[in-house]
Amino acid sequence: IRRSLEKRALFRAPGGRQFTIDLSTSPAVGCTQAKLKVVAYLCARCPYCSKLFPALYTEVTKGTLAGRVALHVRLFPIKGHPGSAEANRAIVAAGRLGKGWEYLLHAYRSFDRFSFDALPQWASDVGLDRAAFDAVVADPATNAQLVDSKKEGLRNGVESTPTLFINGVKYTGDLDIETIRDVLEEMLEGTP
Repeated sequence: IRRSLEKRALFRAPGGRQFTIDLSTSPAVGCTQAKLKVVAYLCARCPYCSKLFPALYTEVTKGTLAGRVALHVRLFPIKGHPGSAEANRAIVAAGRLGKGWEYLLHAYRSFDRFSFDALPQWASDVGLDRAAFDAVVADPATNAQLVDSKKEGLRNGVESTPTLFINGVKYTGDLDIETIRDVLEEMLEGTP
């Protein structure tokens, strides 16, 4: 417990390093005008992300943080996660077609049923035209967007997923939804 509180206090210490994160290709959910902006570096094939992110999404869109926090996603493929590059490229493609959030959440709900053949089916499942999806997946610009996201994460010190940044500061506390919600609530209330 003490170590958890120390990590949390370290994150909240004044003067935390601000990182630059390009959100131009990452539309927000939640309150786009919010004082608090959370950026989650995720891998579509990370088992930890598949548990944490849907809970965080729900908190920001329907839970106690709704209307008070903006949530963005930056993709960070992990080579050690089988199918990572392909799954993350599919999410970028879905995002370019206006269904990135839906696709990402569907991919996490279907995490244990992953296969390369499932990726286009998931596009259909979230209402995308399959031919258009396949074309955007194959577009070199889709891969370039994914590579840019990964490079940015590396510049910002991302070493694993999920990694969160709150208002540009790397979050160092525990990665469970209860702790994250509590930290965000404290920040919204201005509690040190």
